[in-house]
Amino acid sequence: MESNELDLSRIWKKQPTRSSDYDDLINRIHSYKKASNKKKVISNISLTLTALVIISIWVLYKADTVFPKIGMSLIIAAISISLFKFNQFYKSFNELDKSIDSKGYLDALIAIQKRQKDIQGNFINIYFILLSLGLLFYMYEFSLKMDTKTAVIAYVLTFGWVAFVWLYLKPKVAKKQNEKLEIFKDSIEKIHKNT
Repeated sequence: MESNELDLSRIWKKQPTRSSDYDDLINRIHSYKKASNKKKVISNISLTLTALVIISIWVLYKADTVFPKIGMSLIIAAISISLFKFNQFYKSFNELDKSIDSKGYLDALIAIQKRQKDIQGNFINIYFILLSLGLLFYMYEFSLKMDTKTAVIAYVLTFGWVAFVWLYLKPKVAKKQNEKLEIFKDSIEKIHKNT
């Protein structure tokens, strides 16, 4: 009887234990996961509402030329592609399950980081190109009805804002997102090396 108890206690002692640092990190990662899911819901709602407003303008506005319809089509295409791509990206957060080990977390974070960098690079550029072309076509009919000075001001303000978001805000947000994932990844790597 005593030998069985000794074997059980030896087995119990051999079990890998999770440090409080690891548990704290997992909780921070899950907070990040929850925040990302909130962003997903907010972006889905705002992009869908934007698309619905554009579709209602399409239906209600009787254009003199085909240019506004082409512009709205390009903008709706940009929104639709972004909805698909972002939802596909946020699915990767489902891999962050509390029951997986540090190696599983590391692999999941690396996969998320790779998808995030793909979105930040190629996809966002395509999105901004479609959006800019859509705005260009949409505004063309209205600019024909304006005097030259007003049309130039409208185009400069619109595309100045797009350039500001594309060239300044986008890299800043991307850097912040990448730093957050990099911190999680580095912490998991340290814990994984110590186990």
